[in-house]
Amino acid sequence: MESLISPESLDNLSKIFGESFKTLSEIERMALVISESEEYLDHKRLKDISCQHPADISKTLNNLVKQKFLISQGRGRGTYYILNKKFNSPDLPSNSPDFDLREQEISELARKNKKLSQVEIQKIIIQLCTLKAQTPQRLSQLLNRTNKYIRETPIRDLIKKNKLKYLYPNEINHPRQAYVTVENNHDQ
Repeated sequence: MESLISPESLDNLSKIFGESFKTLSEIERMALVISESEEYLDHKRLKDISCQHPADISKTLNNLVKQKFLISQGRGRGTYYILNKKFNSPDLPSNSPDFDLREQEISELARKNKKLSQVEIQKIIIQLCTLKAQTPQRLSQLLNRTNKYIRETPIRDLIKKNKLKYLYPNEINHPRQAYVTVENNHDQ
């Protein structure tokens, strides 16, 4: 029987995950293929293409997150998963070329000081979001904080105070959701 998975997709995933990809079950590989080709995956999408019980699909997705193949975004029914393209990479150091110099300068205090006040963190987030739209993942790396903390504490407060807004306001759980300052008019 011929595979419905494109060879290019398999090649790309093998480059990202190496030998680890070959050790995964068929449903786990399928989840990664979907998240790679469609840019994100949710429980419903995987349920639509597999014959597994919803509880087993949840276990599969949680396992892929624990093994760092996928990154979980959102909560509850709004949870979706994106491919962890930095699977074999160590955490980004503060001098990573992925961060531009200005972002490094702005976020340096937060990276070095875990006990920084909420107000200081919020000021730094506003400065970073003034430069360009920032995803929760990028903010968590820049500030050396967890993704969950970034979304649930400073971001939520800044949105309530109308200092930040969603890049995609009509779809809060958009896979490419990012934040911009209210003064900035970034185009989608």
